[in-house]
Amino acid sequence: MNDQPIRVLMVDDNAELINVVREAMDLLGVKVDGALSAQGAIAQLARDDGYDVVFSDVFMPNGMSGVQLLQMLAVSNPDMRTVLTSGFPKEQLPPLPEGVTFVAKPYNFTLLLEAFRREAGTPTH
Repeated sequence: MNDQPIRVLMVDDNAELINVVREAMDLLGVKVDGALSAQGAIAQLARDDGYDVVFSDVFMPNGMSGVQLLQMLAVSNPDMRTVLTSGFPKEQLPPLPEGVTFVAKPYNFTLLLEAFRREAGTPTH
């Protein structure tokens, strides 16, 4: 069994939320790094390609949404596993890519952990 923690790049324009998720996931054996924009995530992924999952808010500032980020990653890094999130109801969101895992805000950390494990291909129990 792989004892390496799951590595997640969380993309959200709320630095405090990234810190809360980082602290909660750290207790559950998941290492979370943050990027405050889709452009920041792209730069981080260029520096470090060791992430198991990219976890992005749907609505992001600076002209690139989480959906657009995932579409770009599907081309540049097709093996990258992704999870989207939003505080808006799913019905109010733009169409999400087919098959993408979606976790609603506010977070249930157990469900979030399960989503990360499922996407990273690690056992959920």
